[in-house]
Amino acid sequence: LSIANEARDELNAVYRQKLIAAKLDFSEPLRIQIIANSRTRVMQYVARDIADSFIARGYNVNFELRLGIEDYECHKKMLEFNPHVTININHFNNLSISDDVFNFVWFQDNMPMLTNNEDIHKRERDFSFVYHSMYRELLIKKDFPKNKIIDQKIIPVNTSLFYLDENIKREDKTQGNN
Repeated sequence: LSIANEARDELNAVYRQKLIAAKLDFSEPLRIQIIANSRTRVMQYVARDIADSFIARGYNVNFELRLGIEDYECHKKMLEFNPHVTININHFNNLSISDDVFNFVWFQDNMPMLTNNEDIHKRERDFSFVYHSMYRELLIKKDFPKNKIIDQKIIPVNTSLFYLDENIKREDKTQGNN
């Protein structure tokens, strides 16, 4: 088992180095990588909605729902896709991407990386969306550049799934229940 783990780690290191060294051609159609974790019950669906929104607009999207048991395949798939843009929720996931890649993170939860004493790995093309000023302040305390924090007061919603149905009428249940 230890020999297999060492071999996996060596293979992962090769893929990570290739991802970090990747040079991107922005004259090509944009490729967008979105990764979600199956253990995040709500956020995996939010990430899927974001992916579907980009797909509906004609972008080439690689949506990957990770189960937490992946080995080198996730790095291999990402290298083959070679994204121009990565989109993450609650994590930067920026240790294995080229400096050419634009990385967007939406903080929606109070993650340990925002509150612990560890430094955040920062890249020139990292940006963060925040819907609450608390996350802005936590990022600033971690020396994340203020000009790369984008206030997003509206939480994105897939309006093809969630919408106001004018045919549904609200009942007044306060009448006659005394």
